Parts: sequence; C-alpha cells; structure tokens
Amino acid sequence: MSELGLSADQRDLARMARAFFAEHTDLNALLAETVPDPLWTDQQLKAAGDLGLASLLAADGGGTHTDLAVVVEQLGHTGSALPVGTAALAVGLAEAAGISSAGLGECAAGLGLATVVAAEPGAPELSGKPSGDGGLVLSGRADFVPAGAAADYFLVLARTAEGGAVLAVLDAGFDGLTVTQRGVLDISRRFSSVELESVLVGAGDWVAGEQADAAFALARDAVAVHAAADALGASARLLEMTLEHVRTRAQFGRAVGSFQAVKHHCATMAADLELSRAVVLAAMRALDGEPDARAEAVSAAASFAGEACSRVASLALQLHGGMGFTWEQQVHVFLRRAKTDELLAGTPRWHRDRLLKTVEPAR
Repeated sequence: MSELGLSADQRDLARMARAFFAEHTDLNALLAETVPDPLWTDQQLKAAGDLGLASLLAADGGGTHTDLAVVVEQLGHTGSALPVGTAALAVGLAEAAGISSAGLGECAAGLGLATVVAAEPGAPELSGKPSGDGGLVLSGRADFVPAGAAADYFLVLARTAEGGAVLAVLDAGFDGLTVTQRGVLDISRRFSSVELESVLVGAGDWVAGEQADAAFALARDAVAVHAAADALGASARLLEMTLEHVRTRAQFGRAVGSFQAVKHHCATMAADLELSRAVVLAAMRALDGEPDARAEAVSAAASFAGEACSRVASLALQLHGGMGFTWEQQVHVFLRRAKTDELLAGTPRWHRDRLLKTVEPAR
C-alpha cells in the first residue's frame, strides 16, 4: 500500500461497493419523494449482508476499519440510504468488547439492522448505572442516530457516574426506549433521536472496564471518520457532476467551462477534494493503528474535510447556474448530504478544539 493510496484489494472493494449501492439507489425517485421509508428494503439489506458488507469488522469478516470507511465513502458517492456503515460498526465493536448477541449475528448477515447510539460530542453523555443484580440502567438522549427508527438492535455508548465507559446492546422492544424519527437537511438518509428512560439491561448484554473504554473511544472516532468519508464521497460525486455540466453547457457560443472564472472554481473544488482525501485516508488508517495517534488524525480529518467538502458542495450548486437551484437537480441530494456530514459526530470547531488539546505541548 502506498502512503497516499489504497491497496489493490481496497480499490476492488470500493468498486464493488459503489456498483452495488448505485444499483440499489434511485436518486430521481428520491427527489420525487416516491421512495418509502426507511429508503431501503429488507431485500437490499440482505443483499449487502450476503456481500459481507455488514460483517466487515466481525471476527470472520476479515475486514479492517479502513476497509469499512472505504465502503462508507461509496455510500456518499452514490447517495445510498443503506445504513451499512453503522450496522457493521455496531456488530464489530460489540464483538470486540466481548458482548455476545445472537441478534447482532443476524445483523451481520443482513437479516436485521443494528445501529450505534451515542451522544453528540459536546452534549451530555448517556448515563449507565450498574444495578445490584448485575444489570445496567441506561438514561439519557442521543439526538442523531442513523436509521434509528428502522433498527432492530442498538449498541449504546454510555458512561458511569465515575466516568468509566460502558457498552450495552438492547433491542427495539425494551421498556423505556423511545425512538423518534427526525426531519433533517439530508433527504438521502434517515436519522432519529433515541431517548432512554431507566432502561434496564440484563447481565451479559453490557460490558465495562478496559475493553469498554477502548471500544468507546474507537467508536467515537470511527463515527467521525465515517462522516468525513461519506462527505468525501458526496463531494467527489458533485465535482464529477459539475465538470460534466460545465463541459456540455454552452453560453455565448462556447462551453461555460472554457471561461477562466469557471476554471478557477473547478480547480478550487479539485484542490479541496484532494486535500480532504489525503487527511481522510490518514484518519481511516489511524482507526487501525495506535490509539495515542488516532485522535490527532481523526480530528484533523473531521475539522478540515467537513468544511472543505461543504465548500465543494456550495461551488457545485453555483456552477450549475440557475438550473442548479431547481428541485429536479440531483445536486441537492449530495449538497444536503455533505452539509449534514459536516455537523455529525462533532462540528469542525469542536474537532479543532480537540486537535489543539491533542497536539499542545505538555507544560
């Protein structure tokens, strides 16, 4: 693997995932609002499971966090609603933390859906209070849970009063669990709020200690990298669409792409995209590396790529001219997706603050 490139296997994985997601994504139907919730079908989820996409991080899946992030980038590029990233992450983290669940095994095969439930950075953490009988009582609210309304299982990231991390698995039927689908800017995916009111989790379905601490930190970083990778895919698609448009759209007897001002904007988009690709790839690899170096790489990617991909999206809209503002244009799908990704799993400002704390010399 070259320093700034993917391995041959990862490139093949990216091509396969892009082709699969594109086959199962109808952007015109999405814009026409004729795709029923949750924007995918059980058959499509099962097909993703058959390809091994939902089990990439499982012990028998053979994949890495870099591989999964490569797949997530293709979700952004195609505008796919399939929640493969959060499903694979929930399955892999639960297994790595030592939680055994038959339900998560079904999710790995695409026979159900698992998603990660965590508070947004800067918001109050979900609370986990061990009970006297070996159980755990969960309380709190997570505002943006991907595919929450359609999930069968939830991997909840919480903290005890002492600050220790706990991971718990619960199914959608638990008492005290309320899932409410939210209206968001992104029309290509669904997000929900999840509220936990003294939800009792039995012994064996949750873990604490060093394994939980490691899995909690990794989960937070992985979610941030997935948001950046998804935005990277969406902005790459926008650049492709924009270049095609300026090459074929004519004004004053010539292609609008021949005008110097348009060329400069396209060059700016390409520069932002390539710089984003470099930092996001470094963050992808950091997920599989040492925890001490991971925080810096992840926050560098989230802070830079979040804003850079949004700039690409904004310029794409402008360069499509007046027709870019019409609802029928697919530009809206990817612009809305990139702007949403910018604010998920920590805003650029939050990640810059974290980055400064990470690299600040010890005093």
